[in-house]
Amino acid sequence: MLIFKKLIMVFFSSILMFFSAHTAGSSFEDWQNFANNEKGERFFYDRASIIYKGNHLITVWIKVISDNASVTRTLVEIDCYNKVIREIRIIKEDRVVMDFSSQAPIWEPVEHNPSTMKLFQILCK
Repeated sequence: MLIFKKLIMVFFSSILMFFSAHTAGSSFEDWQNFANNEKGERFFYDRASIIYKGNHLITVWIKVISDNASVTRTLVEIDCYNKVIREIRIIKEDRVVMDFSSQAPIWEPVEHNPSTMKLFQILCK
């Protein structure tokens, strides 16, 4: 009986660790590099986080690693039909610094930023 309880505890601990790791951010293997810029920033999108909403809306997490190794993750929504993008949530160094989910964030044309244009070309086929 004691062995059975230990197995149950190990099982639930494993599940808890899996979900904790997944919600904190995907492992690096889930991230696909899609752009770099002249400032040394590297841009990635999380393939596992892509959600297609309706006919032309996509949400996806993007990560920017700066030249000094600071990490910013941003949940974005892309409107493929209108070629616009908006930020829903921004997390910098594991702290939420902006959360626009309770309001209507501003849509920006994807053409204004070369990295967002590249992401648009990848996801909005």
